[in-house]
Amino acid sequence: MRIALVHRDLHAVTRGGIGTLYRALAPRLRAAGHEVTLITQRTPSPLELEEISVVPLPRTGDMERHRQAVAEALASLAPDIAESSSWEAETLHYARLPRAGRSPVVVRGDLSAVTMRAGLPLVAAERELVHAADAILAVSGFAAGDLTSAYAIPRPAVTANGADRDRFRGTAPELLAAGGGCTYRDSGDLRAILAGGPAPGGTLPAAIDWDATATATIGVYQALREGRKAA
Repeated sequence: MRIALVHRDLHAVTRGGIGTLYRALAPRLRAAGHEVTLITQRTPSPLELEEISVVPLPRTGDMERHRQAVAEALASLAPDIAESSSWEAETLHYARLPRAGRSPVVVRGDLSAVTMRAGLPLVAAERELVHAADAILAVSGFAAGDLTSAYAIPRPAVTANGADRDRFRGTAPELLAAGGGCTYRDSGDLRAILAGGPAPGGTLPAAIDWDATATATIGVYQALREGRKAA
């Protein structure tokens, strides 16, 4: 498959969870035999990953301009799958195209713009994107419920992010609580998670593994591609 991952902060100086996710996911998708392109904005610290293409778009804080640039880049690339985060709705203009004229759009769903109190323009854009997307993958059970509540969509499938096992060795309760894949907003949420799930253990659960994340992601991509072919 030809896969495009879209995030405007994919650079050598990592910032944010989705950027970390795509930096970890891209080489695993490539190792599985897929062609991967990263669509991002220009940066003084460009990201270089072996055998992975990078399409740098103009750096701008104007999200409407950026979304249009993303749509044009995706139309030119014509990937089999296009994925972006729900946050800032970067693939919104592309997702607005008739399904017959675009690739399947996957949205990696994190906490909603409603919960993040991001303001009405971002809430409206995110709501439109999650309704237009062909599939949504929530990064945690909490995020799945939050997106469902905020935007009245079916509860998304959960694909937990991996963890760097060289850095985390069973000492992070937010990773270990309830078998992993938990997101919390404040200390009250964390206490509720810890009280309601199995006690943190001494090792990271298998679900919190980048290879498992990649395998689950590829499964969703393949199902969308086969569904498009059947149609």
